[in-house]
Amino acid sequence: MDRTEEHVTWARLLTPPGVGAIAVIRVAGPEALRIAESLFESDRSRDGLAEDPQRLWYGRLVEGGEILDHVILAPRRTADPFWEVDISLHGGVWVVTRVLLALERRGACVASTASAPQTPLAWRAGHWIESEADEAMIRARTRRAVEALAWQRRHLPTVLRSIRDLARTDPAGASAALQNLRDGYHAIRLLVEGARVVVVGPPNAGKSALTNRLVGQEAALTGSEAGTTLDWTTHEVSIDGIPLTVVDTAGVHESGDALAGEAMDRGLRAAADADLVLAVLDGSRPVSAGVWRACRDTLRPGRWLAVVNKADLPAAWSPDVIPSGFVDVISVSAWTGEGLEGLRTAILRGLGFRGMLGVEPALFSLRQVHLVGANPVQITTDRVRALVSELLGEA
Repeated sequence: MDRTEEHVTWARLLTPPGVGAIAVIRVAGPEALRIAESLFESDRSRDGLAEDPQRLWYGRLVEGGEILDHVILAPRRTADPFWEVDISLHGGVWVVTRVLLALERRGACVASTASAPQTPLAWRAGHWIESEADEAMIRARTRRAVEALAWQRRHLPTVLRSIRDLARTDPAGASAALQNLRDGYHAIRLLVEGARVVVVGPPNAGKSALTNRLVGQEAALTGSEAGTTLDWTTHEVSIDGIPLTVVDTAGVHESGDALAGEAMDRGLRAAADADLVLAVLDGSRPVSAGVWRACRDTLRPGRWLAVVNKADLPAAWSPDVIPSGFVDVISVSAWTGEGLEGLRTAILRGLGFRGMLGVEPALFSLRQVHLVGANPVQITTDRVRALVSELLGEA
């Protein structure tokens, strides 16, 4: 069956997969109403879901005499003969799976998240950009991410068509414009999926206290004893609408203790996979040669931010001795809160965010990025125009 044809009816899970309190499945297409009605039963008399499409229907989905779940149905007509029916049900993985299988047995094509780049969404979209933006909104974790994707949904197609027109007279300029769109993918990916920020540094530098300040609560155990944190603690937070996973690791120092050594090694391994590393250093005490060596050995230029903590105490050393390669050096006091706003700004800057993300066109899906590729050679007018058509799904 050609799943892009107009006659196909789709069933798609709109809410994120996994265990949750509720889930929403949308059935959309010319057979959506029939398929939903074939499973739905209600104690209240009715002539059919189509008789009152503005109404919410409470009842149960039944197959073979067995109740699959108690649900709320929200039907609406989108265009003759197309209908959409949103089914709100309990969010257990097994419940959702059984309902999707039941819908499939009645003729719906089930679209999975994994197949999103190759198949349209359950609801009707004018082109691939709209479809992919809708898909990404399902996974968005903050309002800012949703707003940015909505902006791309509305404006990116117009930008792409203008690039296609430019290719007639200036294929090199059109190619450069496509690369500019590709360059924006990193930041918008982090906006939607979230960034991983790992906090490392020597014992008692104030890593956990700083983490608590960033998260806004007593999320990590703190104390005056060096090496209080022996394992990772992970916390979710957003800064200016950017979702972050902040990982507080064990202290970096030279120690003969096997447990402490393993904890430090794990922390440095976590730093290797981070989108940004906060190297927290105690500005009120001399920093050992071993700490500087650990920083130099692990540092990824452009991904590490030096945070000189305890600015409320007399300084014991100058930031000038910090090795090169850090994206920035910020002075803070986790105790008083001094410099925290500057640190938040530096974190966003270190992650690649500049100004109001989302009000500039950018590619935002892997399909789009893979199509454009990196640094195309000898690109032609025809290739640019075909590429834009592929991005829009008009090829």
